[in-house]
Parts: sequence; structure tokens; C-alpha cells
Amino acid sequence: MGFFGRKKSEVSLSLLELPDDGFLAVVGESHCQDALEATREVCTHEFEGRPAFTAALVPEPDNPYDENAVAVWGPRGRLGYLSRDDARSVHAARTAERVARI
Repeated sequence: MGFFGRKKSEVSLSLLELPDDGFLAVVGESHCQDALEATREVCTHEFEGRPAFTAALVPEPDNPYDENAVAVWGPRGRLGYLSRDDARSVHAARTAERVARI
């Protein structure tokens, strides 16, 4: 058993190559305003005038709208999702990574 008596789960981490400008667009952020505002408060520095923070990209294969959906989580909650095109790229990269391990 793990933390608080919960069953341990396996976590897989992988790196994502960012576009040349170093940023990925987030969609659906209009539904996550509280988390966005709270995240802005914990940004440690700015890059090219933009607030900077570490984000986790979490695939959501059971998402009812898109099986390739990738949620963007910041330090204060879910901030939105990657665009469909970026999510497909992440899905393809993760699939290729799994195939390479076989």
C-alpha cells in the first residue's frame, strides 16, 4: 500500500520536445480560471514577458471528447488541454517510445 493506504500506481514520465519558441498553446482555459489565477501567484520568474512555471502533461485516454486528450496541470490545478494537434503529437511520441522499449 502507498500513501494514505492507497494502492501504489505506476507512473511513466517522458520528455516532450517543445516548439522553437518554447511554448505550447493551451485550450479550454476559460473553464479553468481559478487555477490559472492561482498559478500566476506562484510563478517564479518570467520569460520574454510571459509568466513561467512547470507544468505536467497528463494523457486522458478515457476523455469522452478526444481519446488523445492531454490535460495541462500546473502547481494549482488543471489549466486546460493541449490543442488536438499537439495532443496527437504527444500521443504519437508516447506510442513510439513504448514500441522502442519492446
